[in-house]
Amino acid sequence: MVHLGTRVVYLMDSRPGGESAQMAEQLRRRLARPGQDSAVHLIEATTIGNVVPQVDCAVVGTDAISRSGAVLHKVGTLPLALCCSYFQKPFYAVGHTLKQLDHDIDELPPANGALETQIFDLTPAELITRIVTERTGSMAEHPSRRAASARKPTRMVHR
Repeated sequence: MVHLGTRVVYLMDSRPGGESAQMAEQLRRRLARPGQDSAVHLIEATTIGNVVPQVDCAVVGTDAISRSGAVLHKVGTLPLALCCSYFQKPFYAVGHTLKQLDHDIDELPPANGALETQIFDLTPAELITRIVTERTGSMAEHPSRRAASARKPTRMVHR
């Protein structure tokens, strides 16, 4: 999640691999400015309801992109997309075209055990503002997202 006005980045803690901690450290080095505190914060996924209203957008990676525009990615992606939708914040999915499938994903792949061990979730296209790839740079809004936006009533955002 990014707050562009102050160049602050919030990264959700990623389990089980801890990739977000590594990315946070890399971003801290790149964004470091002499005499300023780090603008990169690693947060627990449970705090997104408090953080999303303060950011300009959310950006996630992709493990697979369905033909329908749905995105398969780490657990926590769907709740983040839902939160962004509620607070009317753009939600971008970024991935290589090699991850685009020629079929739809209708359900999650089976977990290797109990439901609480599931490491992926499926975010429907309607919650994704744009899918960005190396070919598109900035893909136009997915048609289902435009249709959903047109149907969505205006919501008051609590600040």
